[in-house]
Amino acid sequence: MSADWFNDRPLDLREVCVRLREAVEERERFFKLTTSATYYPLEIPPRPFRLSGYGASGTAQLPLPFANNLVRRIARLVDNSFDPRKFGAWSEFFPLNGAGAGIMNQATYPLFEELGIDGYAYCRAPLSRPFRWADMAFFHAAAEVLDRIVRYPRPPEFNDSGGRDRGRVFGIDAALHIVDFADGSRTDGTYQPAGRDLRRTLASGRAVSCHPRSGAYWRRNEGLYYADERHLYYDASADPAWGTDVRGAGVELTGEFTIRLHTRCGFFVSRYGAGTETWYEEYDQDLTIRPGGVCDVPRFPLWESTFAAWRTAPEESNILSREAGMTISAPLIRLTPENYPVLPYQYLS
Repeated sequence: MSADWFNDRPLDLREVCVRLREAVEERERFFKLTTSATYYPLEIPPRPFRLSGYGASGTAQLPLPFANNLVRRIARLVDNSFDPRKFGAWSEFFPLNGAGAGIMNQATYPLFEELGIDGYAYCRAPLSRPFRWADMAFFHAAAEVLDRIVRYPRPPEFNDSGGRDRGRVFGIDAALHIVDFADGSRTDGTYQPAGRDLRRTLASGRAVSCHPRSGAYWRRNEGLYYADERHLYYDASADPAWGTDVRGAGVELTGEFTIRLHTRCGFFVSRYGAGTETWYEEYDQDLTIRPGGVCDVPRFPLWESTFAAWRTAPEESNILSREAGMTISAPLIRLTPENYPVLPYQYLS
């Protein structure tokens, strides 16, 4: 296609609507967003058209239902887009989350000015202002939003819960252990690929659950559970249930990229007659994910030493329990265009 989708030859409004619908649909396929058409169908308006006013006059129709559903479909795509201006720098996984509603409702939304798009042509707010049909300004603005914003889908979000068997592309694994002090028996397992906690009921009757966010839990006369050997995984072969989430599930990345992993750990020591002592520690570390999903090993040196000490510490007469747990998130990611497949769009400047 030419840089201007609508000026390569004279087009009537029907053909303009067809091109915009095809542009939206090809991006939804690439983004793997599959439910929008059910709720917001892009039915091509029948001829003859009216290009001014608010309603119908005789048999002449305004393309209003098409336009309203178009901006809703584009809004979802915008929310699931990775901002191409963020390439090479640290970015949130959802850098444009919420921008879809912004460009629907605010003609002065910053993205319009930053990317040179006519927000007043695209956005009807206030709702009393009609779409600009006659000069094609609305349709050109919609094409520019797709051209300049809706290019790269956001990456699969890192999640420290859930399994590859359930379509989690990017997450964490760990070896899980539960020890019953009554007879010294132990239960061991791993978190992946099912993404399920290791569970057991101790002889004391207490039900315990161990997962990658478990540091070490020790309770007098009952038992111990802990996780170790934590590592990240990035499994582009995982089969997400694409389209079941309003946000979509992201598109798998290739090559090498870096994340900033944030970990926060809480420590709790309960003593007879003295309540619970609590403290927290947290820090960031930058980790690289390489081709084939080979990931740097996350390090938790201060916490791991505490966990290890608590697993083997001799009993103290006044301590009822020791517990340590962590939350792990990846708030930032650094990407390049090479981390994406070649964009498969017909409608792209």
